[in-house]
Formats: sequence, structure tokens, C-alpha cells
Amino acid sequence: MELLQNLMSTPSASEKEVSDSIATLVDRLSHATLLTDRRAAVLGLKSFSRQYREIVIANGLKSLVATLHKDVLDLDIVRAVLETLLILFIRGEGDDDLTRSWISQQTRLKNGKYPSPSLVLDNVTDQFSLWIFDELTQSVKSFDILVDLVEADDIHIKLYSLQLLQALCSTRPLRTKELTLKSPLAISKLCQALDDPYEPIRNEAILLLMGIVKDNFHIQKLVVFENTFEKLYRIIEDEGRLEGNIVVQDCLSLIANLLRYNASNQKFFIETNCMYKLAEFLDQPLAESELGPFVWNEQRLQNLLTTLDTCRLFVAEGVEAIDEAQRALVNSDVLMLSLRLVFSISIPNVVRVNALLTTADIIRSNAEIQLQFSQIDVPYMDPTLPASAQKMDEVVPVIDALLHWCFYANSVHLFDLRMASVVVLHAYFKDNADAKYAFLKDQKYAFNKLNGVPDSEDELEEEEEEDANGEVENDANGESRSASTTFTGANLFATLINVDSDLQLNPYKIWFACLVLIYVFEDYNEGRDLAMSVQIGNASANEDVLNIIEAVGQALCSSLRFKDPRVPIAYMMLLSVWLWENFQAVDRFLQDPSILDQLLAYLVEANDENLLAQGMVVVLLAIVYEFTRKKSPVSRQQLSSLLKSRVGDNAFSLKIQQFEKSEAFSNYDEETMLNPDRDDTGLPQVFFDPLFVQLVKENSRRLRGAIGHDPSFEPLEKLSFDAFETVQNDCLSLTNDLKTVRKEADETIEKQKAEIERLISEYDELAKAYESTKSELEKLQKDRELLDTNYAKSSEDIGKLTQLKNELEQNLSLLTTRHQEATSKVTLLEASNKQLSEKLHVIEQQKSKAEDGINKMSRELMQLTKDHESQSKTIKNLEKEAQKMAKTHEKLQQQIAQQQEKISGQESKIQSLTVELKKGDDNYNGLRKTYEETVGKLKAAEQEIERLRSSHLEATRSFESMRKETEASTGSLKKQLMSLTTQKAELEALNEDIHRQLENLTAERDEIRKETDFERKRLQEEKQVLETEKRELQKSWEEEIQRLKQEKDTQIREYEEKLHQLESVSKSSAALERKLAEATQEKEELETTVTSLKKQLGETRELKNTATEEKKSLESTISMISLNVEAKDEECRRLMKEAEELRKEKEQRVVEFSELEKKLQSHLSAIEGLKSDLEKERAEKKELVAMHEKELQNLNSDLRSKTEEMERERALLAGNSDSVVKEYSQKINSLDEKLKNTQKERDAEVSKLEEQVKSLSSGRQELLDSQTSKEAELKKLEDRLTSMEENLKQKEHEVEAKGGELRDLRDKMKEQLRELVDLKKQMKEAEKLKTELLELEAYRERTQDYDELQQKAAEYDGLKRKTTDYEELKSKVADHEKLQSDYAELQKTLEDYETLKSKAAEHEQLQKQVIELEQKLKDAENRGKDSVPRGDVDDLMLLMSELDEKNKQMKLRLKSLGEEVSDLSDESDDDDDEE
Repeated sequence: MELLQNLMSTPSASEKEVSDSIATLVDRLSHATLLTDRRAAVLGLKSFSRQYREIVIANGLKSLVATLHKDVLDLDIVRAVLETLLILFIRGEGDDDLTRSWISQQTRLKNGKYPSPSLVLDNVTDQFSLWIFDELTQSVKSFDILVDLVEADDIHIKLYSLQLLQALCSTRPLRTKELTLKSPLAISKLCQALDDPYEPIRNEAILLLMGIVKDNFHIQKLVVFENTFEKLYRIIEDEGRLEGNIVVQDCLSLIANLLRYNASNQKFFIETNCMYKLAEFLDQPLAESELGPFVWNEQRLQNLLTTLDTCRLFVAEGVEAIDEAQRALVNSDVLMLSLRLVFSISIPNVVRVNALLTTADIIRSNAEIQLQFSQIDVPYMDPTLPASAQKMDEVVPVIDALLHWCFYANSVHLFDLRMASVVVLHAYFKDNADAKYAFLKDQKYAFNKLNGVPDSEDELEEEEEEDANGEVENDANGESRSASTTFTGANLFATLINVDSDLQLNPYKIWFACLVLIYVFEDYNEGRDLAMSVQIGNASANEDVLNIIEAVGQALCSSLRFKDPRVPIAYMMLLSVWLWENFQAVDRFLQDPSILDQLLAYLVEANDENLLAQGMVVVLLAIVYEFTRKKSPVSRQQLSSLLKSRVGDNAFSLKIQQFEKSEAFSNYDEETMLNPDRDDTGLPQVFFDPLFVQLVKENSRRLRGAIGHDPSFEPLEKLSFDAFETVQNDCLSLTNDLKTVRKEADETIEKQKAEIERLISEYDELAKAYESTKSELEKLQKDRELLDTNYAKSSEDIGKLTQLKNELEQNLSLLTTRHQEATSKVTLLEASNKQLSEKLHVIEQQKSKAEDGINKMSRELMQLTKDHESQSKTIKNLEKEAQKMAKTHEKLQQQIAQQQEKISGQESKIQSLTVELKKGDDNYNGLRKTYEETVGKLKAAEQEIERLRSSHLEATRSFESMRKETEASTGSLKKQLMSLTTQKAELEALNEDIHRQLENLTAERDEIRKETDFERKRLQEEKQVLETEKRELQKSWEEEIQRLKQEKDTQIREYEEKLHQLESVSKSSAALERKLAEATQEKEELETTVTSLKKQLGETRELKNTATEEKKSLESTISMISLNVEAKDEECRRLMKEAEELRKEKEQRVVEFSELEKKLQSHLSAIEGLKSDLEKERAEKKELVAMHEKELQNLNSDLRSKTEEMERERALLAGNSDSVVKEYSQKINSLDEKLKNTQKERDAEVSKLEEQVKSLSSGRQELLDSQTSKEAELKKLEDRLTSMEENLKQKEHEVEAKGGELRDLRDKMKEQLRELVDLKKQMKEAEKLKTELLELEAYRERTQDYDELQQKAAEYDGLKRKTTDYEELKSKVADHEKLQSDYAELQKTLEDYETLKSKAAEHEQLQKQVIELEQKLKDAENRGKDSVPRGDVDDLMLLMSELDEKNKQMKLRLKSLGEEVSDLSDESDDDDDEE
């Protein structure tokens, strides 16, 4: 230690030496076992920490924290560590040592050695302080240790731990607050430090809580629940309340931090009656004391201001529960105490301003408290005079006193007081219409009294009513008129209109007067009207009378030439607010045109020195123009032309933009109004009010474009009752006009109906064109019959294709079963091979016992080789059988390919049939075109009919002339005409009867339709029931499938057990033959099912033929009906409507089918993706097989070389000479070495094979995962197929329903035929009557024309019906074709589903074979490990033979799987045969 102290004391010590010494101290601190050594090391680091802060932090910080954890119980070490950490925190980066000479500079700590970090670290915190913080807060344990040290017995440790916590909170407050919440007892321990008798500890605890509590809701609540308010108030009482030192301010600041933005703590504060203690603090400067008056200093001012700020926290603007807090403040006399502070002589001006702001917050938007406030009288004092010059004689209402301060407290140093007085008046007027009304009435009364103007009769009557009602004004406002005028004469209106030279000395007099009036106008339009009633001048005394708005405008014009712009800005703010959306005020403003001229002249002639005033003038003119009307003294058109000529459109909007972007307007901040910046003259730079700024900003776009608005349009205003009445009257007149228009429209409609009837009568004459179209219709029918025959042929071909498809699917299923049987045979052969290998293993064990002599070994080798050869022959025979099975499998695959080719051929046939169908559609389109041509011909016939009509009119005219000539000769014929007229009447009666019968028929048809609708609904309900039954059957089917799967699994297990029990290959072949027999039986059963399905298809074809026959019969009936149908246009129209509905249903179904097709295409794409994945997996398997083949070939080559060497050694062993024995011993040694090398190589190969097996197992898992995903997709496809089947059944039901409808139509047509026969008879009788009329030539000509027209009309109606029936039948045929196409697509999806199933089964078989191959590889490796004894040559022969056999088995299995195998394996087989 002495050496280190000498090093530190010598100024010549280098930095390297210091760093070395610090490193040794850190090493001693971290590794020393004695407490004294660690204590000395900490003290050494403490001595270095002031001058070499960075080195100590870099090397010893972790060690210091570790010793704090380790030696918590040693108070000396803890104190030294805490002191060192404090020095490192507070030392800073500069050369000045802030840890020294602190006591002489600061007065907050009287006995502290180090300053409070919360007061210093704002300027000192650097990256090293953050480093220390991170080290101390890495774990909660370090923070808990510091909190626990607060309860230590040592005063210094308590103090240093609190200061360290302050340093943490000042460095990173969020992390510190998080740690305090995580530590369960931290807050209670820190709050207990407030009760410490040692004042420095208590003061540091207050500072720490101030930092932790700030802006944290949860910690605030926890601290309050520790009874902190009482503790803090006790400390304040002990320190002397407001007369105390800075500790009192800290306590009040802590209370404010606990209450700020915390509703629960504020409620707790009010409920615990802590508000009265604040009132006691406010009363202390006002109370009389034995020691004399209250002496003010800076600290006491801060204490009182902090107390007032705490009171204002409860009544912040915008809080919901503000009423309760306002009542609590009033009940605790805070309101009265704040007013006493305002109007006391000895109170400083700063306290007076804050007290006014507190009163404003207490009375804002509370009518009861505002009423109490207005009833308070205060002793008037002039704040501009010193305390000795104050008289305090008069007692005036508080509102008058504040108004007087606003107007006449003319001092640069009292602007904040005047502003605070306006804030109080604003709070008094806020949301209180009664107070505003009373204030304006009093000001008007006082103004009239000052000017000697008597009150009007209306006002006198209002005063009498108010006196009768108990003087409402005095009750509402609490101020008398005499009191408001006699004490100084501060009147609002008088102040506004008086413009003199004194305003340049007191410019804010007008400014504050305008603000007060603006606050009165806020949300109170009646106040604007009441203020407009103020007039200047006495009309009874023959004086000129001016309105108050005109007077204010003239005052504005006279103040525009002032150097100070505050006065004109104030006037223009008032006028802007007053004139906004107030047409009457704008009219009053325009009554004096000189005001407008002066404002425009100021704009044109003004310099650029006062841009604010120019901008305000433009804003005022924009408001005036926006709310000017045609009826205004200066009309809107005149004002627009005046502004455009004097200012201009573009300049007008640019000046408004310039005003909005000016620094005084754009940088306006309401919070700086109490403490604003000041100009060179000392005046505050305050020009605007927040209400005016808000008005301009909200309506900026409207003001900019005001001059661009069309002057011909009237400005909009809020809709009053009078305006509503005018709108309502206009609406009534418009409704009357609308009624007249409707009457005229009805008349025109009736006229048009008459014309329509006339046109219908003319339309009946167009029936003559029927004969020309009849031949064309017959051609169309012939073409239709050809299409029907083609359709029948195509449907038969489709049925044949479906039969072929079913047969091919059955063949595929049979082939898959055969393939599975072949694979089971292969597994049986592999099991027999395993048994043989086990026998070989037993023989090898027996051979190992016979090691006594070389001759004995050779004999046993010969015997074993013989046995091996016999077994290899049997294995070869088995392999040949397996090859035969593989060949049969390949033949089956070829057959499958052939069947697939047949299917493709059938698909090509289907495509050709579809092409023929398309050709039929083209023929139909051609027929449709011919039909349209016939319609054109009909139109031409209509034109010919019109020509005939004209000729007919000419004939009638000639007939009339002839009738005049033959009147004398027709007397005898009149009797015959009378008889004929009677007959005509009878015919008309018959015609009416026929019409009645037709109506009855239509009624019966409607009833039949209702019955069919009812049956349709019933069928739909039955369909739903069948669907539910189908779902239940599907569920039962799925359960049966699961049960069958379980049974299948059990059967598979039983078969496996049986296979293990089989001992020879012959038994396995017999079992395979039995399975083949069973498969053939299953095939026969499937063939029977196929035959049954064929029968069902034949029945469906028969049904189809019957349907076609019925269709032909219907066509014949339609042709019969078309000959004699005369007048059923209404029925045809209804049938057309039904056809349109059927078409709509058809389109909907087509859309549904298109959606289903899209979904099927998506599923097919997914299936193709699965196919590609399977092909990729097959390719990977092929690559793996090729790798294994190469490895096996290499092993075979090695084994061959070794066999050759073994044969040579056998030849040597045949001779029994000593030389041979020596050579043999040498060769044995060389073979031992070779065996070791080969064993090493083999171990490496085995490890490689193990890695490959692992890779194969991982690939197997991937395949299993893909298989599961594909199975899920297959399940989805199955569900989709079931839904498609349900849709098919639904469509079949719909087809059946349509067939029933066709039958009903056929019955109806038969009934109509009968009716038509009756009509024929009646027509024959009518023709007999017509023959009697042939005697009259003129009448005969008419009747001939009439009959021809009727026949043509009947033929035209029949043609129309035929076309509609043909279209209906064609739509039904198209529906049937679409149903068949959908059925074919569903069949295709079923085929794809079955192919997927087969591929999934093949995939499962491949996976099983891969697993078996992996197991066999593992068995081979294990056998190789077991069967290679060191120094044993004969075992190598056995291993070689086993590897050859396994190689052959692997190749055979790969061939059975369809993989290609190289020809090198055949050479090895040939070598074995030669041996």
C-alpha cells in the first residue's frame, strides 16, 4: 500500500505505471481471500478514481460490483465501494472536479460529502456513467442490494446508497423505474427513509422519490399508499411551511409529481382532507404574526408558487371530474385565499399573477362558482403605485377591479398581471350566458349614462320587468350599475370608441377591451345583437346617431396611421369576430362607405413596414365580402368590382397567404402570452388572441378564395325560422306545379293508350304474312329433326365409351392386385434367404470350434463349400422364379399401357363427337339467322299491309259514293241487312263465350301451375331428406371403411405370422396360388357387377329413347296445334316469361358448373404436382441404387482377388513339406496385415454405409410426411367427389321434374286440341253464314278482306307459338347436353382419383421395399462384423459368398421394382458358375 501511495503521490508517474498499478489492485480485489486485502484494494481504486476515471471503470468496474455482492456484510468495504462508484458517476469528463468544494457552493446539503446526482447529472452524464449504470442494472440483485443498504445502520452507507439510486434514476429513468416495480419492497423501504431523523438522508430520499415518481402511474399509486402525503406535510411543518428552505419546495414538488395526471391520487388527496393543508400554506403570508409581517425572499416565493401550481393540478381544463375538484377548492377557501393574495398590498406581482390564474381555473365553466365569484367585493388597489401610496378606501366588485386593471394598469412590467386579469374574465364568461347578458346590459347602461343618452322605452320596460322579477341582473351577476360606474368610470364601449394620443403610450388598453368583448361574443350570438343596439348620439337632441360598429370602424381608420400596429390589429380582430356569419353587422359596417375607402386606400398606399396591419385589413375585407348580400348598403356586386379594381384577385389571396406565413401569426403560441418576448421598446410581442387565430386557421381556404366567389350568389347563413318558412312555401308551390304536370302526363298517357289500341287493331291485319313464313318454318323443323338424330347417335357413343372406361378400370384393379401378390412372393423369398443365412451363421460357429489342425480345417472347408454350392443353387432357382414373376409383372404393365392407349382412342372419338356437336350448334345459328330473316320479311309484310290499308280506305271512299247513288235501290235489301245484323250479334255473343272459355282455361292453367309449384317444393323437401340420409350413409360407410382397415391390419399381421411359420418356398408358392384363385373369384364378381352396370346403362338408353319418342310426339302435337290456334297471345307471353326464368336458372347452373370446373382444374394441377414429386423421388432412388451397385461391384472385385489368393494357398497346403509351412507362415503374417488394412477400409465403408442409411431414413421420413400430406389431399378430393355426386343427383332430380313438367304441358296441349276442335265446328257454322252474305257485292268485298286478315293473324299467332316452343325445347336439349358433359367430366375426375390411389399404393410399396433394403444392409453389416475373425482365412470365403448372394438378391429386387441394373453383375454370376 505504501508503494502504491507513493506512486499516486508522485506527479511524474506515467500513465502506463498507473494502469499497471490499477490492474494489480483489480487483480488483488478479485482474487484476494482476506478482507483487509480487498478493503485496501478498494481504497486504492478510490484514490485513483478521481484522476484516472476511465482506467478504473475499464479495469475495475466489474470487480467493484462483484465485491459489493460478495462483501455486503462488511460495512467498511461497502462504504468504500459505494463512495468509489459515486465518484466515478459524478466526476465527469472535464478537468473540473465536481466532487470537491461542493459544500461551499451549494446549500441544499449542509453535511453531505458528495452532491446529489439528480441535481448534477443533467450536465455531467456521459458514456462512462451509462457504462456504470448498465453494470449495476444487469441483474435485479444489484438493485436490491442498493435498496437493502438504505436500511443499513451506517449513516454514510444509507446516504451513498440513496445517492447511487439517484444517479441510476437520472442516467436511465425508465430502466430504474422498471427495476423498482420488479423489487417488491423497494418503494416501502424508500418511503421509510422519509422518517429518518438524519436530515441529509431524508432530503436525498425526497429527491430520489421525485425522480422515480415522475410520469409513472403505478409507482405514484404505490408511493401514495405508503402514507406519503402525511409524511411530507409533517416535514413541511417541521421546516416552517412556506418560510422553510429548499426542502419545503422539494416536498411540494414531490406532492405535485404524485398528483399530476393521476386521478386516483387526486381523489385520495381530496378525500383525506389534504386540501385544507394547502389552504393553510396559502394563508400563511396573509396571517398576522407576532414576529411581524411576512418577509419575502426567493425561496419563499418558489414555495408559494409551487403550492398554487399544486392547486391548479386539480382543475386542469378538459377533465371530466372537474366540478368536484372546484367545489373542494371553494369549500377549503382556496378561492378566497387566492383572491386575498391578488388584492393584498404586500404580495409580489408574480404571486398575484399565479393567484389570478388559479382563480380562473377554479371558476371556469361552473355557473354556481361564477355566481359566487361575481358577488365578491374587494378593496381596490392600483398595482402601478407602491405600497405606501395605496389608499384601499373603496370596495368594488371584483369584475370591475379586474376590468380596470386590464385597461389602466399601464406598465411594461405589469403585462402579465393584465393578461391574467383577462384570463379570469374569460373564465368568468365561459359557458355562462346570464353573466354575459348582465355584463353587456350594465356596460350599455353606463355608456348611455356617460353620454347623456336616455334609455329607450324597450329598455325601461325590461328594467321594470326585471325589478318585478326580483332584479335578475343583480342576482345573475352580483354587480350594481352604480358600482360599476362610480368608482373609476372604466367602461368597455367608451374605451373602444375613444382614440386619442394616449393610446400610443398605452396601446394594450384597446387590445384588452377588444379581447373582453370577443370573449363575451364567444358562443353567444345574442350578445352580438345586444352590442349592436348600442348607439352614439342623442336623436331627440338632433344629434347625429352612430352605431357602435360604425364608431369602431371609424376608430380603426384613425388608428391605422399609428406607429404601433397593436391598436388597429385589436380593432380588426374584434370586427372580424363580430362580422363573421352576421349579415346585420356587415350591413351596419357598410353603412359608412368612407370606412371601406380608407381601408382600401391604406392597402394601396401603405409601405411594407407594417405587414401585419395590411394582412389584417385584407382578412377583414375578405370577411366583409364573404357575408355581403345584394340588399347591403354596398351591394355584393359593387364590393366585388371595387376590391378587384383596387386590390386585384391574385394580390388579395397572396396578401392573406403572406399574413398567414408571417412570423407573428404562424409562430403564435398561447402558452407564451404570460411570459412573451419583448421588442426594443420593452413592449411584449403579443398581437393576437387564440380565438381569432383559430377562426382564421379553420377558414383559411375560404378567406383566400373569398374574392373569387361569384357576386351573383347570395352567401349562406345558418337557417333561421323565417328562412325555413320561405323554403317551406317554395316547396308547397313546387308540389302544386308537380301535380299539374302529373295531370297533363296522365292525359297524354290516355291519348297514347288510344293510339296503342288503334295500332293493335292495325296489327291484327298483319296476319296475311303468315303463308310466306310457313314454308320456312317447316324447313327449320326438318333441320331440327336432323339435329335430334345426331344427338341420339352421340349419346349412344358416349354410353359405349363409359362402358369401355369401366372395363379398363376393372382391368387396372386386377393388375394392381397381381402386382401386390408378386411383391408378397418376393418378401417370402427374402424370409427364406434370412433363414439360410442364419443356418450359415450356425455352421460358421461350429467351424470356429474346429481349429486344432490345418488338415481338419481344409476338410471342413471342402464340406462347407459343397453345402454352400447346394444352397447357392437353391437360391438361384428361387431368384429365377422371382425373375419370372417380374416378367409377368412387366407383361401386366404392358397390358395396362395397351388399355390406356384404347382409352386415349376413345377420348379422341369423344373429341370428334364434340366437334360434330359444335357443327350442330353452327347449323342452329344458321337457322337462327334464317328466322331473323323471316322476321324481316314479316316487317316488309307489315309495310305491304299498310299499303293495302291505304287502298282499302280509297275503296271505302268509292263505296260511299256508290252507296249514295244506290240508296234508292237498296230499300228492299235493308230487311236482309237487318237479319244479317241479328246473325252478327249472335256471332259476337258466341265470340264472347269463346273468350270466357279461354279465361276459364287460363284460370285452370294457373291452378295447375300452383299445384306444380307445390309439388316442386315437396320434391325439394324430399331431396333435402335424401341428402341428409346420404350424409348418414356416408358416415356409416366411412366407419365401415375404418373397420375394414382395422380388420385388414389384423389380417396382415396374421399373414406375417403365418409367413414366419412357413419353412420352405413350396409352401409359399402354394399360398400364392390360392391367393391367385381368390383374385380370380374377385375378378368374376367384378365382372358380374360390370354386367349389371351395363344393364343399367341399357335401361338408361331405353329411357332416353322413350324421351326422344315423347319429344317427337310433342312436336307432332305442336304442329297440329299450330294449325288451328287463333287468339292466345297472353298465354304465349306467359310461356315466354317462364322460358326466360328457365334460361336464368340455366345460366346460374352454368356459372356453378364453371366454378366446379375451376376447382377440379386446381385439384388436377395439385395432382400433377404430386406426380412430379413422385417422379423426382423415383429418380433419387435410382441414383441411390446406382451408388449401392458401384459399392457392391468394388467389394466383389476385392473379394475375387482375395479368393484367388486363397486358392493359391490351398495348393500350397496340399504339399506337407517344411518349405511350404514356412511360406505359409509368411503368407499368414502378410495376410494378417492385409486383413487389418482391409478391416480398416471395411470399417470406413461401413461408416459410409451407415451415413447413407441415415440419409435414406431421413428421406424415408420425408416421404412419409409427403405421403401424409398427399393422403390429406386425397381425402379432400374424396369429399369433393361426394359433393359432385350430390350435385349430379340433384340435377337428375331436376331433369325428372322437367320431364314431369313436359308431361303436364302435353296434357294441357291435348285439352287445347279438344277445345280447338269445338272452335272448328263453330267456325264452320260461321262460314255457312258467310255464304249467305255473298249476295251483297260491296259487303262481300269487305268481308273477304276481313276474313283474310283474320286468317293471317291466326297464322302469325301460330308461328309465334311454334317459335317459342322450339326455343324452349332447344334450351331443354342444351341443358341435357350440359348435364351429360358434366357427367363425363365427373367420370374423368373419378378416373384420375383411381389412378392417384394406385400410385399412392405403389408409393407405399416402394417405401416398404426401401425399409426392407435398409434392414438388410444393416444385417449385412452386422454379419460382416461378426463373421470376420482376425487371422481366420476361411471366414473370408464365407463372407465373399454371402456378399455375392446378397448382391444377386438386391439386383433381382431392383429388377422387380422396375429399376435398371448394370451388366457387370452378370460377370460375377458367371465366375461363380465356373467355380
